[in-house]
Amino acid sequence: MSQKTLLSTDDVRDRFSKAMSAMYQAEVPQYGTLLELVECVNQETLNQHPELYRRLESQGELARLGVERHGAIRVGTAGELSMLRRLFAVMEMYPVGYYDLSEAGVPVHSTAFRPINDDALSKNPFRIFTSLLRLELIANEELRQRIEAILATRDIFTSKVRELIERHESQGGLSNEETDQFVKEALETFRWHQDATVDLDTYHALCDEHRLIADVVCFRGPHINHLTPRTSKPALRRWRSRFALPVMRRVPTPLALVKLSSEGWRLRQKGAHCMTSSSMTAASKRQDSITMRTKRL
Repeated sequence: MSQKTLLSTDDVRDRFSKAMSAMYQAEVPQYGTLLELVECVNQETLNQHPELYRRLESQGELARLGVERHGAIRVGTAGELSMLRRLFAVMEMYPVGYYDLSEAGVPVHSTAFRPINDDALSKNPFRIFTSLLRLELIANEELRQRIEAILATRDIFTSKVRELIERHESQGGLSNEETDQFVKEALETFRWHQDATVDLDTYHALCDEHRLIADVVCFRGPHINHLTPRTSKPALRRWRSRFALPVMRRVPTPLALVKLSSEGWRLRQKGAHCMTSSSMTAASKRQDSITMRTKRL
C-alpha cells in the first residue's frame, strides 16, 4: 500500500488564507477594491524607493507583501476557543500574546494565532486575532445564564472539519485532497450569517449589557469582522480619488430591516460585512413595534 503524501502546513495555511480572502471579497465587494488599491500603493512605493525594495528583497519580504492578511474574530466559549486552537494548529498557527481588553471596558480577553518560525512567516504570515467572551464579567446572573444557554445550543464547526482536524492530529498532516476539504469546511466557521438566532427582546437585553456581547452571542458563528491586507506606505489619499472612493464621514449602517413576509422582519446585511451592534441597535430602534424573524431555541 503506497504511503499518503502529506502537504506542508505552510501550503495548508496559504490555501486557507487565499480562500478566506476570496470568501470575504464575495461577501464585501468593496474589499476587492481595497486589495487593488493596496497593490497600487505598494507598487508605487517600491518603485519610488529602490532602497526599500532592496531591503524587502534581501529579507525575503517581497513575496509576503501581497499575501499577508490580518483577521479578527470573537468566540463565546472556552470550548469554541479550544477547538479553534486545534483548527489553527493544522496550519501551524499558534497563540501568541495575551490581551486583557476588560481594562478598556470590553468583556473579552484575546490572543493572536499565527506562525511562529521565520520560514513559515516568510511563506505566509496569516494571523487571526481571536477574542473570548468573559461571562464572569457579566453581573446580571439571569442574563449570564441565558447567554450560556444560547451558546450551548450552537456548534460553530462542521462535523467534517472536526473529522479532518482529528485526522491531521493522528497522521501528522493532510493530503492534497484532504486539504481542499479542510479549507472548504473550515471556512464555514468564519462565514457571515445574516440571520440572528435570538429574538429581539434577547438582543436588546444583551446589547444593554454590552454591544459586543450581542455581536458574539446572536449569530451561528464568529464571522470575520475584518481582514486587513498589508501596505508598505499609507499613501492612500491620492489613490482613493483614482478609485472613486469617497471620504467616509461616519461608518455607514451595514444592516437594514427587510420585510420578508407576514412572518415578520429580519436584520439583513446591506453593503458591508461587519455587523456592528451599534448599527443593529439603530435599525432596531426604528422598528420597535416589529419582531425580528428568529430561529426558535
